[in-house]
Order: sequence, then structure tokens, then C-alpha cells
Amino acid sequence: MSQNGPYSDDDRVVVEVTHHQLEHFRHIEPPCRGMELPDGIILRHTLSQSLYFYLRTRVEDGKLRTQVFASDSPYDRQKACIGSVMTPMFEHGSDHVHLEKLETLIRQWVEFVQDEPDLAQDFHSFQVNP
Repeated sequence: MSQNGPYSDDDRVVVEVTHHQLEHFRHIEPPCRGMELPDGIILRHTLSQSLYFYLRTRVEDGKLRTQVFASDSPYDRQKACIGSVMTPMFEHGSDHVHLEKLETLIRQWVEFVQDEPDLAQDFHSFQVNP
């Protein structure tokens, strides 16, 4: 139940979408470990020592909106907002499209904070006032 009584249609949609998000991220390669919370889901990237994502989904003007936060601790879930994904709910395949956008955002962040250096791109230093 919500604070105002029985679940609304939007609440039901959010519960369903959140469940699908958790299942999706548990089965990607590499998989994430995750847990459903009353207000979202928390994911742990299994190839990183301490990289957590907190996904908070809601319905906003007929669109699904998921805010994505990253943290190095499961206790500080909203440490850094890394982005937000919005998808119209009534488009064909909107659930799949929304999950793809979320996965892309999370993979980009993992790549950005990866522990191992990317050997394909050398570091270039620039001289200041040569």
C-alpha cells in the first residue's frame, strides 16, 4: 500500500518495472548482484571490488523515469547521480528500450571508473608554456 491507501496504477507499473530491471541485471554478462528495496533496487557490479548502483524508478507524465546513482558503498546509495533515463510508457517495446538505455548508462560508468588502465589509449601530457 502507498501512503495514501491502495496502490495506484502508477505504483503497480513501478513495482513491475523494478522487478524486471532487477531480473535483467542479474542475467547480463557480467551479471550484477542485486536486491529490491522499498524505493528502488541496488546492484553490485561483480567485476569491481566496490561499485554499486542504485536505481530509483517512477512514472512521470506518462513516461518511465529511472534515476541512476553510483557509489562505492551500499550504505550511501545516492552518492553520485550518474544520469537519468526516460522512456514513454506506451511506445512499442518501451520496457526493452528502457532497459537498454539503463544498461548502456551503467556500462559507460563501469568503463569510466574501471580499475585496470585502458592500454589502447596512452596518456598524453601537454606542456604548459613551453
